Amino acid sequence: MVPSIRSETPTLVVARSDEAIGVVQSHGYTGSVEVVPNAVDEVLFRPMDRASCRNTLGMTGFVVGFVGRLVEEKGLLDLVDAVAKCPPDINAAIVGTGPFLGAINARRKALHRRSGACPACQAAQELPQFMNAIDCLALPSTQRDDGRNSSAA
Repeated sequence: MVPSIRSETPTLVVARSDEAIGVVQSHGYTGSVEVVPNAVDEVLFRPMDRASCRNTLGMTGFVVGFVGRLVEEKGLLDLVDAVAKCPPDINAAIVGTGPFLGAINARRKALHRRSGACPACQAAQELPQFMNAIDCLALPSTQRDDGRNSSAA
């Protein structure tokens, strides 16, 4: 959060969303504002041959995907638990790094499910294949979405 506007005479605030602009304005800023949303590289993130992507990543059945920081507040144990209650041909593929990876893998193992980490897709350059291969993108976060997930999807 912005405790206060520090500059004596700011002439422009650039933010990622209208919500972020609102935060700045709620702290007294009355100057010009501009929203510049997150950019998506449309050359890198483009439609690709789905069957080829799935084959390369070893994905079968219906795949629920997640990409992001592996932290508790992302709700990833809820995702693993939910997929474990589904028929066996429904799997989750979770891509990312973070302190919660061990907990996710432990839960996946305890439930005897394939849902869990997808180590083949850790590099950013491989994310377009992943996004083309999954059937749906899950956003199980226990916190509000600030727009970043929407543009990434």
